[in-house]
Amino acid sequence: MAKKRFLILGASGRTGFEVLRQAAAQADLYTVAAIHSPAKKSIVEPYANEVICLDYDQPGALLPALENIDVCYMVLPRHDHEITHANAIIEAAVQASIGHIIYLSALTLAGDTGAAAQTKIQIQHQIEQSGLNYTFLRPTFFMQRVLYLPFEKDRNRVRIFATVGEGRVPFIDTGDIAKAAIISINNPKLHRQGINLTGDYALSMAEVTRLLSRYLNKNVIYIDEPEENFSKRLIAEGYSDLRVEKQLETFRLWRANQHSDVCTDFYEATGQKKTDFKGFVERELSQIRRIYG
Repeated sequence: MAKKRFLILGASGRTGFEVLRQAAAQADLYTVAAIHSPAKKSIVEPYANEVICLDYDQPGALLPALENIDVCYMVLPRHDHEITHANAIIEAAVQASIGHIIYLSALTLAGDTGAAAQTKIQIQHQIEQSGLNYTFLRPTFFMQRVLYLPFEKDRNRVRIFATVGEGRVPFIDTGDIAKAAIISINNPKLHRQGINLTGDYALSMAEVTRLLSRYLNKNVIYIDEPEENFSKRLIAEGYSDLRVEKQLETFRLWRANQHSDVCTDFYEATGQKKTDFKGFVERELSQIRRIYG
C-alpha cells in the first residue's frame, strides 16, 4: 500500500514539530516538512522524508507544495495576515484536491466576538465552504505556553508575568494535540468534525509556579500585571497592535475562568491518555532548568 503524503505546515513550530515527530513513527505516512526559514532545516530533517521552504506571502509557491499531498496539517502564526494566508492555503488545497486538511484552531466560546476567536471561526468557515474534508483541532492553552511567558530571574527567584489573575485553565500538552492530529488521519469518524482538546484539570498560574518551585528548588512566583504593562512587554518582543489585542483577549477569558471546563469526549472515544501538568514538568525538566536557571 502506498504511503499517504503528509504535509506539515509550520513543521518547526510548537505543534507542527510534535506532529512531524509523531508522524515519522507511522509506517503509512510519508512526511513532508514545510518550514519558513532555511535555518530550521536541521531541526526537522531527522523526522522528515522531505523538507521544503515555504513563504505564505508567495501564493505561487503554495500550489506546487500541495500537489500530490494526501493530508495537510495547517497551523498559522497568530499575526496580522493569518486570514490572508489561510485563504491562500485553502485555495491552493482545493486546486490540488487535498484529501484531508487538519486545521489547528482554538477553543472558542459561543458568541465570542473578539478578534482572536473570530479569526479562527472565519478560517473554519472558509474550510467548510471549500468542500475540503477536514478535522478542526480546538485546544485550550498549551502547557508549553507557560514557558514562553515573560519572566525575570536572579540567583534564587524567578518572576513570571501575565495578566490572568486567579483564572484557571486545563492546560494541554502539544504532544496530545499531535496525537489527535495523527489519529484523525485514518479515523473517518473524526472527519468533518471539530475536536475540543483540554487537559484533565484546571490550574491557576499561582499553582503552576508553586509546582515549578518544587522541581527547580527555587522561588518561582507569578506576577499579575496590569494589561498596560503586559502590553508593553509584548510590544518590546515585536508584537503588532492587533497581535497584542488578540493575546489580551485570550488572557481575559483565562482570567474570567471562561476556559476552565474540561473536555473528555475525544479521549473517551479514542482511549488516549492525557498528559498532566506534573508529567509535563518532569518530562521537560532539563529544558525548564535551562530557561529559568
